[in-house]
Amino acid sequence: GSPAQAVNGVTFTAPNAEKWTPAEKPNYGSMGWRLQDKGKLGYMFVFPTDHKASIKAIGNQMVAPTLRGPPGVQILQYKLGDDQDDMELIVLAKSPQIAPETFDSATTGGQGNRLTSRQWYRKVKQNGKEALVMAVVAEGKMADELRPEVEAFFNSVKIA
Repeated sequence: GSPAQAVNGVTFTAPNAEKWTPAEKPNYGSMGWRLQDKGKLGYMFVFPTDHKASIKAIGNQMVAPTLRGPPGVQILQYKLGDDQDDMELIVLAKSPQIAPETFDSATTGGQGNRLTSRQWYRKVKQNGKEALVMAVVAEGKMADELRPEVEAFFNSVKIA
């Protein structure tokens, strides 16, 4: 795809339109895409520069115990830097229904972790501004297969 400017303060190249369709009603002025394969979990989102969320705060929220007990999260990568912050984690399922638990589930009324997922978060930092990018896919073979697409999308995000 070509660079797009549909999110305030951010340019990016949208994921492959043959595999990813625009997500319905994304929150916070973001744009998102959903993997088209039926029954397979896959989402990617980019947020505007005025959406204030830090990788550190998201990480703390993801690993905090809740009334349901311990979080069941494995952090694979956590790196804070001058130009970008990155976090990759596995969120383990706690019940059998298919619906991911993401960083904003506490606000949006998450259902608990019902599917083991791989999640990537990046905070792109340029010219004193920051933009959050995230992706969530089913854990396992699919996460490995989709990693290059997630990385390409993340690497395309720049502050406008």
